[in-house]
Parts: sequence; structure tokens; C-alpha cells
Amino acid sequence: MKFIDSARRAAVFAAALAMGAAGVHAQGVTKTSIVIGQSVVLAGLGSSLARPYQEGAKLYFDRVNAAGGVNGRKLDLVTLDDNGRTVTTVANTKKLLEQGVLCLFGYYGSPQVTAAYPLIKGSDVLMFAPMSAADEFRGPDYPNIYTLRPGYSDEAAAITKHAATLGARKLAIIHAADPESLEALAAAAKAGKPNVYMLEGYIAARVLVEALRRIPGDPTRAKLKHSLEGLHDVNVGSFRVDYSKGRVGSKLVELALIDSQGRVRE
Repeated sequence: MKFIDSARRAAVFAAALAMGAAGVHAQGVTKTSIVIGQSVVLAGLGSSLARPYQEGAKLYFDRVNAAGGVNGRKLDLVTLDDNGRTVTTVANTKKLLEQGVLCLFGYYGSPQVTAAYPLIKGSDVLMFAPMSAADEFRGPDYPNIYTLRPGYSDEAAAITKHAATLGARKLAIIHAADPESLEALAAAAKAGKPNVYMLEGYIAARVLVEALRRIPGDPTRAKLKHSLEGLHDVNVGSFRVDYSKGRVGSKLVELALIDSQGRVRE
């Protein structure tokens, strides 16, 4: 009887280990890799911003992988092109979730994020650093979204404040016709070579890796959330990030001026 009981306990223990391993794998984590899912426009309206962001992120992930990965696991960024169409974003997100990913990363466009969000609402899947500054994503209705950049209202407030110091009484807003640009325009009525987008993607990837490195044991979605929220005033290459007070990692807004010759002045 003792032998039978011992065998049963061993079988239960082995089954528990197997279930645990299967659960981790379903979350995009194996013994050798961490899968991160991204749906983004690589060809079409908005790709001139989204593609450099994706390239910058992949540049950093590749750098980490070349150095051995995160605690021995390589980072696998699975990027699907949605051509800027929300219906494709939804289809891509379903594929990524069915495949198994630790988190979603670097989506481009407010309409795309809005369309994809119901697929992760109420789940433990996080969407990290979407390339969207729509203010509602920073509110209580989107608890699964952790942003890196400040919202449009923060950007508009910084621009308006600076313009006032220069004595300007009127502001003209030049914008593209894509949905994300129109979203930025709406937020600004409310508020009265490597480029910056590649750099933003690189920084976003670096912040995500920093959170992953701090996870003890096997990474899980719950541990990732806890690790992100533990990032307090962290310096990632002279860029400071803090998620200890909320789901917006940075409030930094830098301004640039375009002079009469069309040159950008910092």
C-alpha cells in the first residue's frame, strides 16, 4: 500500500509539473524562448511611422539575443502586418493569442488598439507600449494597457504652454489624414536615417526587457505585470521610466520648432 501511495503521489506531482509547463508554454514561454506578439502596419498608411518603431524594437531584441537572451531565453518578436486595417488587426491578434504569446507589444494606431482590446479585456494578457497616445488608453477602462509615451493631452498642453511663453496667440496644426493623426488632432482641439520613431521602439523594447530580466523563475503574464509595476524611476539610457504610480511609463514631452526655412530646431 505504501508503494502504491508513493506511486500515486509521484504521478500527481509529475502531472502537476506537466500542467505547469503546459501553462507556461501557452503563455508564450518555453525553456529557450519568450514569444512577444505584434500586429502593426508595415505597408500602407502609417507605415512610415510604424515600420521604424518595429525596426527599432527588433534591433534591441536582436542585440539582447546576441548576448544570450533574457536569463537564457531568446526573445522572439512575431510581427504580423495589418496594413492599417482594424479587421486585419483583430485577425492577427487572434492568431497571436492562439499561438501563445507572453504579451502584445508595439501596436500602431488608436483604432487598431481599440479593435484588438476586446480580445484581451478581462484576461491576463498585457499590451505593452502601443504606438498610440490616445488619452482613453491611460484611463481605468483599459487596465491591460501599459504605455510608454504620454498622452495627446500632455503633448498638447506642453505645446500650448511653450507657445504662450513665445507670445503666440494662435496655433496651426499640420496633420496627415490617417486615423492616428486625426486622433491627435482631436486631442489638440480638446486641449486648446534613424528617426525618433525607431528610437521610441528601441526604448520600448529595452524597457520590456528590463521588466523581463527582473522576473524570478519562469516568466508568466502575472509576473510580467508585477515586474512592470515595480519599475520605479528606472534609467534606460538617460531615459527614465516609472510604472510604480500608474500605467504610463513617461510624462516626458520634448518640443521641436520648424523655422521659416523648414529646418527643425530643438
